[in-house]
Amino acid sequence: MDLSVPATREILLVWEKEGFNYYKDATFERIHIEMQSDSHAVGSFLLNGEQSELQAVKLEGKWLVQMLK
Repeated sequence: MDLSVPATREILLVWEKEGFNYYKDATFERIHIEMQSDSHAVGSFLLNGEQSELQAVKLEGKWLVQMLK
């Protein structure tokens, strides 16, 4: 949660309260990070064999995960 933007942190808190952890015991493969700009990156990877993606943004000099709803 410390590495997430506030909106993503809210999502994770709801998941935590519900006892849900999307990434628990997950297998990550073929991780690829592509810089979109100096403050935006896209990470693509296989999550349990399925293609998945996360966004990262640079805020106040720190890279943070941004999950899109």
